Amino acid sequence: MSGSLSHRLILAACAWVIALTVLGGLVLTFAFQRAATASFDVALNDQLRELVAGLTTAGAGQWQLSQPPGDSRYGDIYSGRYWQVEDQEGRRERSRSLWDSRLATCPAGPAGGPEWLSPEGPDGRPLRAIRQRIALPRRTQPVCVQVAVSRAALDAEIAQFTRTLVLALAVLAGGLLVAVWLQVSFGLRPLRRLAGQVRAVREGRADRIDGRHPVEIQPVVDELDAVLAHNRRLVERARSSSADLAHALKTPLSVMAAEVQRPGEDWRGTVDRQLQRMQALVQRHLGRAAVVGAGSGRRTPVRPVLEDLLGAMRRIHAARGIAFHCTAGDDAVFIGEREDLEELLGNLLDNAGKWARSRVDVEVAQDRDGLRIRIGDDGPGLTPAQREAATERGRRFDERAPGSGLGLGIVDDIAGSYDGHLRLDAGASGGLLAELWFPMPATNAA
Repeated sequence: MSGSLSHRLILAACAWVIALTVLGGLVLTFAFQRAATASFDVALNDQLRELVAGLTTAGAGQWQLSQPPGDSRYGDIYSGRYWQVEDQEGRRERSRSLWDSRLATCPAGPAGGPEWLSPEGPDGRPLRAIRQRIALPRRTQPVCVQVAVSRAALDAEIAQFTRTLVLALAVLAGGLLVAVWLQVSFGLRPLRRLAGQVRAVREGRADRIDGRHPVEIQPVVDELDAVLAHNRRLVERARSSSADLAHALKTPLSVMAAEVQRPGEDWRGTVDRQLQRMQALVQRHLGRAAVVGAGSGRRTPVRPVLEDLLGAMRRIHAARGIAFHCTAGDDAVFIGEREDLEELLGNLLDNAGKWARSRVDVEVAQDRDGLRIRIGDDGPGLTPAQREAATERGRRFDERAPGSGLGLGIVDDIAGSYDGHLRLDAGASGGLLAELWFPMPATNAA
């Protein structure tokens, strides 16, 4: 059962339907039995009143039944309808239907209200009986009057109602169970459709989950689409990293190939430098692949990372006298890995330090919409066309400057993996302004 949601829902609903149907049947049967018995007792009490009305007393206090009940069945032997009148002196009159039998003797006692009994009749069948001790005029002792009727009609009526009720409840329960099955099948249809769409994505027939879904599972669909989009970005980033590495290794390999073909020259130093450069490039790309943390949900304070990087940048560019100025609040947080943030800021700060004439300005701001980091320099800047092409991998606008031309492309890739973006613009001082923006993760109420 634990392996199928539909089976669990159907079995749980069936258990409730059956339990409530049985309970309802018992309650209805009990209520009908009480109502039928009460109606039966009212008729029985009326016959007792009729019998009492026919009792009279003579002058000596002797009682007599001047008018027996008019129901002819009291005259048929063992008909199931009986009456009996007796006193404490032993005098007794009874209906002809009792023949040579009699009803139970009434115990001595004062006059009082009616009593209900369930004795056996003369033929062994169960009876419903009522008896009452009646005070008559000019008599000191009461007279006991009894009327008994066979329960066969009452029991047959109750049995007929029970059979009809069981049949009706069985049909009702069957209909409810079919309705439950249809409801569960219809209700889980969107999940089966979702499973088919996920299978289509896995088999390569689709790249995302399309279509409208019920509001209850739409958040799941949105999260699945987000995971699929994130995985696509990771794949693209891996491909880009491979292309970047191949592009970066191309120049050292060409240099080594040219050096080893020069006769009579010592090319070992050049090859050794190029090998070190290649090893550094490989380690850098391996490190980037290892620290891709988009979607990890970790919170990295921005200010400590910036302070560490700015300290390093001040030492690196100390000879040129580049001043680094930073405005960042302590509450600014990057939702991602610290290593990725270091990679992002390190590339932008290093690029700004290389081209700045005298200063680099860093501004960090965070609000409900997201995190914004601006890094600007007072260097020569870039033209609009150059800014459009600056994030292309391996693109360099000055071959004399050190580097591989991968920095801005790497920053753009990492920012994209966090659903952010890198925007290049002209700074207020005429240099380049690089702006990073990352959205704040959505928080869904449970």
